[in-house]
Amino acid sequence: MCPGDISHGSSEIRGDGDEDEVEKVWFYFVIALGFATGLWGVIVTLWLKKNWRHAYFRRVEDVADKIYVAV
Repeated sequence: MCPGDISHGSSEIRGDGDEDEVEKVWFYFVIALGFATGLWGVIVTLWLKKNWRHAYFRRVEDVADKIYVAV
């Protein structure tokens, strides 16, 4: 085997492919958990705070109107 055949960081050389798989699963789990937390944080805030909800949807309508006028 030549030194250039396999990269130095590959799992064949280190022999810890299972650890890489566990890290990958945890990585995607944490990303999904953060996305869900952020999404529900926005949804619950808009659901509970009436004045924030009205301001948010007023802003969405203003942006939609600007896009409509531009097109």
